[in-house]
Amino acid sequence: MTIVGFDANAAWLSAKIAGLIDYTVLGTFALKRGRTRGARAVYGVLAIVVFAFIASVARTHDPAGFLHAAP
Repeated sequence: MTIVGFDANAAWLSAKIAGLIDYTVLGTFALKRGRTRGARAVYGVLAIVVFAFIASVARTHDPAGFLHAAP
């Protein structure tokens, strides 16, 4: 993200890319690297929450996504 040099108006794009990296890591733990069935379930739920966050950032173009308090 630093190499491309997103300006201040594209902070939401940086949040989406960071969320995508988090989603990928959580997905690998949910599908393969989780040691127990319970851990895999937790990682799966967290991956779904991160996916919802990515979708809300894409929809609102706000880096906080659904975490942003409504006016």
